[in-house]
Amino acid sequence: MDKYSKVYLNRHEFGTVSGLKFLELHYADLTEFYHPADVLIIASYENHVGSVTKAFECTLRDVCSISLDSLYEDAEIDLHRSLGVWLSKEIKNEKFGFKRIACVDINEDEEIVTPEILESRIKNVFAMFNLAYGIGIDIESAAMPVIGSCLKNVSNDEILRILVEQSRNAMEKTYSLEGIYIVDNDREKVMDFDCKMNELLNRSDIDQKNVFSDESCDEILCDIWSKIKSYTGKSSRQKYRKTGRDDVIEELEMRVESRELRQFELCVLARKLLEYIIYDVAGEKAGGRNLFQKIEYLRKADIASQRITSYMHVVRTFGNAGVHADDELSEISVDENHIDRHILVECIQRIVDYWVEEKYIDRKQTKWIIDNN
Repeated sequence: MDKYSKVYLNRHEFGTVSGLKFLELHYADLTEFYHPADVLIIASYENHVGSVTKAFECTLRDVCSISLDSLYEDAEIDLHRSLGVWLSKEIKNEKFGFKRIACVDINEDEEIVTPEILESRIKNVFAMFNLAYGIGIDIESAAMPVIGSCLKNVSNDEILRILVEQSRNAMEKTYSLEGIYIVDNDREKVMDFDCKMNELLNRSDIDQKNVFSDESCDEILCDIWSKIKSYTGKSSRQKYRKTGRDDVIEELEMRVESRELRQFELCVLARKLLEYIIYDVAGEKAGGRNLFQKIEYLRKADIASQRITSYMHVVRTFGNAGVHADDELSEISVDENHIDRHILVECIQRIVDYWVEEKYIDRKQTKWIIDNN
């Protein structure tokens, strides 16, 4: 990966009592980040200003004509003295890209900052999110750089462990918080974090194998993309944009063009595509349910046959497994994994065939009959 991409570099999903949550790692410039987030988390240090903080101070000044100091002086929540964190009021400027800023102050000299101190500060900012939720401020998504990367006494391994563990803990405890993006524009650092994240999630070498290296999978995935590109127009994508998941078609296109798609990423992409298709076919009637229930709705409403919904359940199961740390999955043999990969890809192909037939070909035939009578 030699340039920024709108596709995540790594992704971890997990279930909570309040729904499915995600953590994504991106190789990107935070000042031009393409995913809108409710809160940007930045850090300030005792002896110097972090590069990300400095970049956003310039953006705030040039785009919004406000300073970080003025945001702090008029903060929505000020826990600076007690917990070393504060949350700004809403920044009403579409060009900025984030609704609020949360700042983590690391006031100790960087020479004595330990992993424990850094972890405590990260815990505090997420505790502040809970407080914000309690007073009616819904924070559904947050983005942050690799906080602490400039500290001499905290290794990158420790930083990643802290960010991943505390992000997950926060999303498990905060009802409204659905996703967190970790973003960095240092290619070497972010690629190292990608490897470390796979280790934390117990992903095997097989999970990280490029799916396009399998000629059969390459052929099927290209066929899938060709059909989607031929039949789907802007209408369904514009409709789906309201749900915040319209990026799946763009991601599929980028994956096919780059010929880069690891096995666990295929599982994630397959499930996102399935959700897109269900929404496009059933609309809001399938909303308000988990994916299992949405699939069953299609079957019970005779929108899709039992055979097609069986394929959908296979994709759902692989999608769940692909983003979870699972010791059982890591013990699957190479041959078993190879067969599973083919099953998944062929199920996606059958579902896309159904979608095109149900949503586009039938509609065109119906229109032709009406126009010619």
